[in-house]
Amino acid sequence: MSHFDHDLGLGHVPNADHAPSTDQVPAEHGVPAFTPHDDLSAAVISQAAGQHGALGDSGAPGQLGLPAEFGDPGEYHSYWFFQGHNETCAPASVTQVIEAQTGINLHGEALVQHELAELHLPSGNLTLPQAQTVLNHFSIPSELQDYPNNPSAAVAQLEQYLHDGKNVVLSVNASPIWYDSMTAGNDKAAEGLPSDEWADHAVVVSGINTQTGMVTLSDTGNPGGMDLPLVGNHDGNEEQVPLSLFLDAWEGSNYSMLVTDHPDGGEAQHAATEAVYAAGGTPAPGGTHAPGDGVIPGHTWSPVPVAAAGCVLLALTLGLRRIAKTRRIGPGASPATA
Repeated sequence: MSHFDHDLGLGHVPNADHAPSTDQVPAEHGVPAFTPHDDLSAAVISQAAGQHGALGDSGAPGQLGLPAEFGDPGEYHSYWFFQGHNETCAPASVTQVIEAQTGINLHGEALVQHELAELHLPSGNLTLPQAQTVLNHFSIPSELQDYPNNPSAAVAQLEQYLHDGKNVVLSVNASPIWYDSMTAGNDKAAEGLPSDEWADHAVVVSGINTQTGMVTLSDTGNPGGMDLPLVGNHDGNEEQVPLSLFLDAWEGSNYSMLVTDHPDGGEAQHAATEAVYAAGGTPAPGGTHAPGDGVIPGHTWSPVPVAAAGCVLLALTLGLRRIAKTRRIGPGASPATA
């Protein structure tokens, strides 16, 4: 059975009051204890190496002349935001994909939340298929994939997508990333579900470095600076996670992902940009940005509800009518000039 047949929704946020633990779930639940994939990680790199030849030179060469870096670790740096203590990791991740595809900085998930209501979808705990529905709504075609019990194929395919510049949202178990434990703070593990159904969080992945063994994530659930024994750089913006822990986390969804059909600025950019405008967003003058930071030069992006936009249009219309009444030009007269 595919993971997507029983995707229970994603939305985990760190619990500062929870004491991280590496204790295994009670034996009666029939699930394994936390076992890092150190050996598996090496095997993944080794097995995937044969598939790297078709990728070309995407970065500094690693061992055997293979590319060391797949993707762009800084791709979402200017788009990252903290989702807050709620369950909106999937909408927040989708927001970052929309930003990357269009080059528009939405400064948060307000616009996506507005469209979730329009689509009669929940504001949080979205499944990956629901996240795909949102991307489709914004004219960004994508596909769902999972690689049950096959991390080698999953990593090899993920590297290919990152090399091609596509955007990838992953369904993961947050506990290995935040607590260095498979089960700490994980309600699904406590409920006795199989370990490949422990996914409770969504992140965007931007890079894999096979030379350093690190994976870069854009994780809106980790604000940085929390008093937690987080692994890596302690910051969800360009979060660095060892490949072994990344695989432990990704195993929670049996290696599931949502990947865009086109790279940033590709064939979907125009239609996606128009969809953002149609959703009620409006560019507001002000602010300058460095080239390539993902923001329209000379503009910031301010989501405006459709109703509010209608009120502005109505006020403008009434104002023009009032001016016309007080300065009406008689038949045959010429308009005044300055």
